[in-house]
Amino acid sequence: MPETSEQLSEFARALNEEVREKAVDGNPYATEIECFADAVLEMFSEAGVIEDPEVCVRGGRLGRANWEIAGWAFPPSDDEDLSSLSILAVLHNDDPETPPASAEELRRRFELAVHFITSMLDGRADDLEPAADAAALGRIIHERRKKLKRIEVHIATDGLTQRLKSIDSVEVSKVEVTCAIWDIERLSRLSDPKQEEIEIDVLDVNHGSGLPCLRVPEDDPHYDAYLCVVPGTLLFHAYEKYGQRLLEQNVRAFLSATGKVNKGIRETIHGNPDRFFAYNNGLALTARSVEVRRRPDGHEEITRIVGLQVVNGGQTTASIHRAVKVDGAANSVAKVFVQGKLVVVTTEDEDHDGFIELVRSISKFANKQNAVKDDDLEANQPWHVAFEKLSRTIWTPDRQSRWYYERSRGAYATEKMRVATARAKRIEFEKHSPRSQLITKTDLAKCWNAWNQLPEEVSKGGQKNFKKFTDALDDQLRRPELDHSEYKRIVGKVILYRDTTKLVNDLKDAIPAYRANVVAYLVAYLSFRMPQGIDFDRIWEKQAVPPKIREVIRHWAEPIYRHIVTTAGSRNVTEWCKSAVCWTELRGLQLSTDVDLARYGSPNGKAAISSGLVDVDDAHAISECLRLSPEEWENLMNWAMRADNMHWGARGVVSTLRSYALGNWERRPSVKQARSAARVIRRWREEDGP
Repeated sequence: MPETSEQLSEFARALNEEVREKAVDGNPYATEIECFADAVLEMFSEAGVIEDPEVCVRGGRLGRANWEIAGWAFPPSDDEDLSSLSILAVLHNDDPETPPASAEELRRRFELAVHFITSMLDGRADDLEPAADAAALGRIIHERRKKLKRIEVHIATDGLTQRLKSIDSVEVSKVEVTCAIWDIERLSRLSDPKQEEIEIDVLDVNHGSGLPCLRVPEDDPHYDAYLCVVPGTLLFHAYEKYGQRLLEQNVRAFLSATGKVNKGIRETIHGNPDRFFAYNNGLALTARSVEVRRRPDGHEEITRIVGLQVVNGGQTTASIHRAVKVDGAANSVAKVFVQGKLVVVTTEDEDHDGFIELVRSISKFANKQNAVKDDDLEANQPWHVAFEKLSRTIWTPDRQSRWYYERSRGAYATEKMRVATARAKRIEFEKHSPRSQLITKTDLAKCWNAWNQLPEEVSKGGQKNFKKFTDALDDQLRRPELDHSEYKRIVGKVILYRDTTKLVNDLKDAIPAYRANVVAYLVAYLSFRMPQGIDFDRIWEKQAVPPKIREVIRHWAEPIYRHIVTTAGSRNVTEWCKSAVCWTELRGLQLSTDVDLARYGSPNGKAAISSGLVDVDDAHAISECLRLSPEEWENLMNWAMRADNMHWGARGVVSTLRSYALGNWERRPSVKQARSAARVIRRWREEDGP
């Protein structure tokens, strides 16, 4: 879809505002680059270009040349395919008027990134600052150098490219380093799923041949349907170019080659590629439009597909791609053919919600290989719809603005364009719904899970963390129990998280890296030390965290950062933060404060002890219990049952907490239980020496 100058200008202004709002006091140039990188990576993640990205704006000199990167993303940690990596580089102009992006500067950014990659493959990570996140990334690159086959450098700029649209790839130590340029126009298309669509030139990919197809007679005016035969090579090339974006409407991610279904697919590709068509259940595909031509023999074939989505068959598609990239089975994949049902949705462009709903329904009912719960279709669940409606009607206490929940990606920009037909109306919209009060689904999930003491889940990135958030909502997704009071308390969690983020960013000299992880762990630790909860109603009324709580957050931030880095040891810090053990270790910290936290507790909360505050010793006792593995609890219980002079009540506590440990601590020990168990644990260690 062509981009209008008005749309592009509006997007550029909005992006510039977002970057400025993200920025904090200090060195404005460095800070705004970091915020620009953060905004771009958020767009990439939401659009499926990459998964679980890390902002890492670093640069310097290695040998005789400079290096510079702005972020990175590996495949999911549970994915066996470790052959690829994405690196972000940025050219930030800080100008909403979209000036031309210099071709020379873009090439320079690619060269700086390539020098970093080259140096890290050569094992020079130790030449960087040891505690820096770039050094940790460099060590991972060196460790995986034999598996890495492709590194893609994404260069993002808020300028407008004119002549330079691509940069030739290079090879470094047998690793292909490619380049993708994202100027402001392409970023704008990416932010609107209707614009940056996947387009497949079938003739080009399939060596001049189209997809043999049979048009299905249907009377429904909203779609056309075709049955077709899809070559495995076409699926490989489409997934190679577009990655997870090809599966945006698919309700499941690739489950790795160890799953039963994927393992069978892989074995068929290697052992019986000629029988793949007979064995496989096939694909369910959707598209916005297709081009069809008649062959000399009278049969039809599809020559071009626009807006392609694999709504069922993501496992098949990703497995075929993996067979070529990881297993080197290109010859076998050339013999693979898959039957496909292609539904071309002909709903008018103006009815985008209708298009999404129809594709969503196709996705839901087409998935048959593995059971699909309604929870997989999260954003359209009643809870999110109800929360969105409340965000449009509830004003902040000063009656000047509202918080805006963006249930569907791009909804904020779309509504702004729709209502802001004149400058005065745009100013009014921005006043009533400022971008600083925009809440995305992934934002909400971060704030929710951090306060629920799941910082390791927050650290796993937007999509995985959002799935955990969805699981926590459970039945509320279908039967939302939301009222005005609950809505305000939820927004209070967002305010707490954002205020904490600002405070941590203010300490950038003391906390030079991993600030996003520090924020998640800091909020979780505050929640741990305030088991009676915090007065979110008060936070809503003031639209800010109380000053005394801000003092506590500021005081605890640096010790938490030091603890995370220290306990990580030689491990990659960002990976360490994704571990439940990291959170268990952190709970053992005995951080002090002169602030009476009980004064700021929730009036509706249940106090663990009479004052409503878990003191340092009690927090340590709880952490001591949580540190033990289920096996250690088993050994402890066996010892306690035969130990002399062991009170029956203490044995009962040990038995109870053993069951909690086996249940992955879905139930937590009370202060009283923790005190009793900690005494048993200490005696066990003294007498039995485990």
